[in-house]
Amino acid sequence: MKFLLQILFFLLTWCNLSATPVFSKVALPNYAVSFPKAESHKKESEVKIGVSNFARSGILENSFSQKAVLWESSVLENRAREGNVKVVSGAGSFAKLTSKSSLSTSLFNQLDNVLTSAPSIKFNYGSKALQNPKQFLNEIGGDMYDIALGNGAYAKFDNATGRMLYTDGTKQYFIHYTTGNNVSNVKQLMNTRVTQLRNYLGLNGSQSIQLNNGLGTITTSTNKATTFIGKTTETQLLKNQFGDFKHIQVGEAPGSVNLLNMPDTYWNPATWFEDFNKDWMLRAINRGDDIYIASPINANSLLNETQAGVKYGSYYANELNELVKVGLKPKNISQAEWNGLVPSIIDAASKKP
Repeated sequence: MKFLLQILFFLLTWCNLSATPVFSKVALPNYAVSFPKAESHKKESEVKIGVSNFARSGILENSFSQKAVLWESSVLENRAREGNVKVVSGAGSFAKLTSKSSLSTSLFNQLDNVLTSAPSIKFNYGSKALQNPKQFLNEIGGDMYDIALGNGAYAKFDNATGRMLYTDGTKQYFIHYTTGNNVSNVKQLMNTRVTQLRNYLGLNGSQSIQLNNGLGTITTSTNKATTFIGKTTETQLLKNQFGDFKHIQVGEAPGSVNLLNMPDTYWNPATWFEDFNKDWMLRAINRGDDIYIASPINANSLLNETQAGVKYGSYYANELNELVKVGLKPKNISQAEWNGLVPSIIDAASKKP
């Protein structure tokens, strides 16, 4: 009897080992992935404070049918955002356009649809008319190029005027480079500008930025925007590092660098701070951004002077005064030093031209 049981156990073991493994050839069903649409943006005919960092749309990646485990694409996307994803020269499919875009019809239509409610911007070139990213996507002719990158990223660039539309696969950005256009090696220029923009948006990971005037080296946050305030001389150096593009509200998301660099068409020295600068500063404060000074705080930076010799508070003084009002200080200055400067900041901001 014992011998028969051993034979039976042997036979059962042999059958199990020779059987097909449970997960070896299982046919997985296809699933069409449907993601919720982003909230619509309010359409405006004239932009005071527009938004070129448009709502989450999931443009390119949302169009594909994916298989089985749906969370995988989300995990990969998040890892790409958190990691050090670099756009390198030669990456992607580059084309000089003879049509609207090199995207497939379905992907083009999805991007076109998302841009329907995107606000217009007055870029400083040509007739200075309002520019609409949807109109730009549909433009044909001129010196137009595009490049399709990995993970749903896509850029269309006008080499003649410096306009660029970029999507990272979830959000869209419409910006304008006022210099450095009309080059012969457009592919290299586009790759450089896409990389700089991605650095600015925090999509390539945290940035290390060296400030002048002994203000230190700072590392940008990955979970909040990093805002820089200061005089034009110093903030311009930071803008150059990221390509110096004109925009409206690009860089106000977590991980981004935030520099006020609106098109010159919005500039009115008499009303600039109240119209735009103040709201930009208050948004940074209300979001809880890491706020750094790019310029030293002294009489020269706090005060400007009219031709008649009347001294008045600079925009920088007024930015600093918004911090004083809410009991905050820039991150790259000590509390003791800040406390000593507060009276001068308040006094300068109170002086009007």
